[in-house]
Amino acid sequence: MTDHARLSKLFLQACALPPEERPDFLDQACGGDAALRAELQAMLAADAQASGILDGRVGAVAADATGGRPATPRWIGPYRILGLLGEGGMGVVYHAEQQAPVRREVALKLVRGGLESAGAVARFEAERQALAQMEHPSIARLFDAGTTDDGRPYFVMELVRGAPITEHCRTHRLGVRDRVSLFLEVCRAVRHAHRRGVIHRDLKPSNILVAPIGDRPVPKVIDFSIAKALGASALHTEFRTRTGQVVGTLEYMSPEQAMGRVEAVDTRSDVYALGCVLYELLADRPPQEVGNLPLHEAVQRIVRDPPRPLRGAGTTTAHRLDADLDTIVGKCLEKASERRYGSAAELVEDLERYLDSRPILARPPSTVYQLRKLVDRHRVGFLLAGLAFAFLVVFSITVTIQLANQRRERTRAEAQARKADRVTRFLQDAFKAASEDRGHDATVKQTLDLAAADLDREKPQDAEADVAIRQTLGAAFTNFGEHAKAERLMRQTLAMQERRLGPGHAEVGTAHQAVAVALMGAEKAKEAEPEARAALRIHEAQESPDWNLVAGDMGLLAAIRLLQGDEAGAEELIRRSIAILEEKVPKTEAVLAGMADAKESLADVLQRRGAVAESEAMVREVLALRRRTAGPAGNTALATTLSNLAFLTGIQEGRPEEALPLYREALEMLRRIRGPTHAQVGDLLSQQASCLRQLRRYGEAETALKEAANIERQALGEDSPGYSWVLVDLTDLYLDEGRLEDALRVCRESLEIQQKLNGNDSPVVAQRWRKLGTILETQGRYAEAEAAFRTPLPVADKLPKDDLQVAWIVGALASFLADHGRFHEAWPLSERSFPIGEKRLDAENPVRAVGRIKRARILDGLGRFEEGHALRAQGLATLRKVTQDRDDWIGFAFLDEAKALDRQGRLGEAAQAAGEAVAAWHRLLGPEEQDPRLAPALLELADLQARRGEVADARAQARAALAAWAKAPFVEPAQLARARELVAR
Repeated sequence: MTDHARLSKLFLQACALPPEERPDFLDQACGGDAALRAELQAMLAADAQASGILDGRVGAVAADATGGRPATPRWIGPYRILGLLGEGGMGVVYHAEQQAPVRREVALKLVRGGLESAGAVARFEAERQALAQMEHPSIARLFDAGTTDDGRPYFVMELVRGAPITEHCRTHRLGVRDRVSLFLEVCRAVRHAHRRGVIHRDLKPSNILVAPIGDRPVPKVIDFSIAKALGASALHTEFRTRTGQVVGTLEYMSPEQAMGRVEAVDTRSDVYALGCVLYELLADRPPQEVGNLPLHEAVQRIVRDPPRPLRGAGTTTAHRLDADLDTIVGKCLEKASERRYGSAAELVEDLERYLDSRPILARPPSTVYQLRKLVDRHRVGFLLAGLAFAFLVVFSITVTIQLANQRRERTRAEAQARKADRVTRFLQDAFKAASEDRGHDATVKQTLDLAAADLDREKPQDAEADVAIRQTLGAAFTNFGEHAKAERLMRQTLAMQERRLGPGHAEVGTAHQAVAVALMGAEKAKEAEPEARAALRIHEAQESPDWNLVAGDMGLLAAIRLLQGDEAGAEELIRRSIAILEEKVPKTEAVLAGMADAKESLADVLQRRGAVAESEAMVREVLALRRRTAGPAGNTALATTLSNLAFLTGIQEGRPEEALPLYREALEMLRRIRGPTHAQVGDLLSQQASCLRQLRRYGEAETALKEAANIERQALGEDSPGYSWVLVDLTDLYLDEGRLEDALRVCRESLEIQQKLNGNDSPVVAQRWRKLGTILETQGRYAEAEAAFRTPLPVADKLPKDDLQVAWIVGALASFLADHGRFHEAWPLSERSFPIGEKRLDAENPVRAVGRIKRARILDGLGRFEEGHALRAQGLATLRKVTQDRDDWIGFAFLDEAKALDRQGRLGEAAQAAGEAVAAWHRLLGPEEQDPRLAPALLELADLQARRGEVADARAQARAALAAWAKAPFVEPAQLARARELVAR
């Protein structure tokens, strides 16, 4: 028998030569080996014949395009033909209808005209016999068979209405496990065929259709047209399959099939094709793309080149693969058939093992590997809870046992068990004591306080257990927002761990991290940062770093940088954290949840720097993942993501009607999980109130905010950051309602709280000063307002020059000066603040659009009307598009345009712009609403009409302005006098 490797190599080399050069090549390559030369000549002749057939098919297609295709028959046997479904190399498939004994739609396959040779008919008959042997829910069923009047055979099979399996998975965005589960059904169908003695030989996505049956998708394997019966005579089952001729679809073809080695094609060839399909399901592309290559180059690539690594394929799905699935695909795609799975049955078994988290057979059965799979299937937890609220603390212990040190690991496991038992007994005693001391009405927080007091009085016992108890209590206090108590316990833990393990131990790094988290909860960013950096330094310095911990440290540092106003630094840290999780950490369910957390943090940073659309897209991606993993009851992570999306759509993008249902769902979930008085419930109530305020549902908004204030005050105290933020929201509500004294009172209270927490150099304190300045300006207390706007300028000087906080602090003073005609003082401030927003904010961010309108006002004041008009037009166009014509600044922009045109003496155009301003306010407020914000536009229109001689119209507009101002706590005396003068005309 000729060496097939040598034969294949010479065949491919000969194919690459022009036909006239091949004889000389064969003389040189074969020497005196007549058998080898004869076999090569047969292969080249077969290849040329195949090319001729292909050319003929191309000609047939051309004929079809010009009307050369035979007309579709109306009937074939007793079946009425409804249309053409498709065409293959040997047959035509029609959409047909069976009318008796049952009425149903079917697929009818008829041998192609002109191919009625004995070989073609034999191959067609082979497919019919192959289908007749099948009875599996994932294989298209054979219903009937027959012969036409002109002797052409046909058979009738189940009509499968579905999409190729790859398209189905992409369309429905299936995750890895769902894709593998669906593919497993395909493998079971192929296993059924193998057990019936049939090899498919053309498995590919287009021959695996997924159709909805009942309420679930079912894959169906179709087209056994080149199937081979195991052990049957080649004469009866083969059609143009002599050595050297390719039958099948190249991208999914095994090396032996691509080389035309008929005798080597067996069940392992189907396994290779299944591996190609599974690879494409996971990486969204086939392992080798050969469709555009010449035949000999395509075959050479299939035979020699390894597929691209699956785990580095570069798709979102591929990044989530673990080593087991990568191993399964790799075993299917082995070039040597003896190294593949022996049949689809073996592949089915390993896929089932993978989905059940059992060790797969394709990997060596090491002790560590089998133990890891065992842990994946059985998660150990300790239930620490009691009383009415079923307080639950899970303390998980996982011990990795190495074969070389079993005794040491067993001792360690016993110590861990003693530690868990000690923690359990301590908490049980605490719950019992609380019940005896406070009765059955004792709250969980009261129980925790008593437990912490007992811990202070208790003598040290077991060091590990003492640490674990403090960690458990500290985590519980953090969960309840008791950050000071959590910090005290976590610092005790840190000191104990440093004494016990030394300052460089990984667990000491984790203790630093816990202290930082507690400080972060209290918004003590400056104190938290060195603790978080210590954690990162220790975890990175380990000989074998736990990259999950390193990624967590980076995420914590990013949150700290964000609290300090450094969005750029936070974004860099979060992206590094995500990269570590994607590249260096096995993709367990917990790690995927951590990646979702990191991406949600990145979305927050993007939103803060103005990339709102990008941020919303990322949050929606995270929300889809949370819904799949949270279950019907939901969880706190899902509630947080719902609230984040609501904040983006409702508050950032001005679509409050879309946000309210999201807030309601998140609130219901949190109240059920954490109780109605949890601090996070207060946060969500505040955000929901902002949407209600945008919809002018002020009464509902105030009720929500007062409930939130009570929750925050009771949960965290009157000097807490959460309570301070609720006061800010109340300030905005009172401003909208014109309740300036109430607004001033709560704003000052919020400012005092933040000064206590952060000192005077914090961007958060600067924000409170700007809010205070706005209220004082609205009251007409201009000197006090200017002082309030100037107070935080030193904070801006200490921040990076392109920090958005600089734009807000400096820009607020610039706007104030421009509003009062001090344009030359405003200009250098605008020159400092305006470019920051242009650089850092997304092109369609509403805040960036408002910044352009404010700068245009200054340009108008400097007499640079054309520049002002162009910039205002840009900002106005963006604002109208993004907010759907519903924003205060649209009315202000048209009023600014009217004033600028008026100063240029263009009274007609100015009156038109003033009319647009009035119309914008009516769209926002309603046609009958009398709101003080509408009055300046009405007065400007009235003044322009009066100067154009339209006295009656001017009088009506001035009267409307006075009616709107009737609700205002303060009106500029000059404006009030002008309105009364116009009414009196």
